[in-house]
Amino acid sequence: MKLLALLVALLWLAACSEQTFIDKLATSQEQQTVKQLVQAARAGDVPAVDRYSQPALSPQVPKLVAAVRPVLRLVPGDFKIVGLNVFKMSGELTRKNYTLIGGAGDKWASVTVVMLGTDAEMDMAGFWVQAWNSDPLAANDFSNGQAGGFGYFVLAIAVISFVTCVTAVTLIWRRKWLKKRWL
Repeated sequence: MKLLALLVALLWLAACSEQTFIDKLATSQEQQTVKQLVQAARAGDVPAVDRYSQPALSPQVPKLVAAVRPVLRLVPGDFKIVGLNVFKMSGELTRKNYTLIGGAGDKWASVTVVMLGTDAEMDMAGFWVQAWNSDPLAANDFSNGQAGGFGYFVLAIAVISFVTCVTAVTLIWRRKWLKKRWL
């Protein structure tokens, strides 16, 4: 019964989409604010970026925009939020790290925006941009057709390892003479 419950839970988690999970962690207004912040940095709009920033970062905002704008300006299209980490800190303080990806062809960029504050008001506490020559999410694309001989070998080793572990645990638990099975 426990195995069935675990299987159902895993299937339910596998059915969740990335965007659904992000929507549960951040409101649509927060997501829109992060996208507007990236677009403002791309356009070189220092006052708009400063409006979203923490007051302590205001003196550094012009340098930040000057540093990230050349990379963001080359990236075509809009940015999509592909990841979000939420950290509850002491008291009511929360830190949210948004990861955005955008681009096409050989011009891509990943952007990490760190927002810090309470549930009522979040301000930018960090901004990081990385340029890429190809889609950074393409590394997650794996198909057996592209695996080749070595890929199938690694897959076979993984399956054999799993089967060996399950067999060993089953044999250990079926031994009546083995009193200390958990050791």
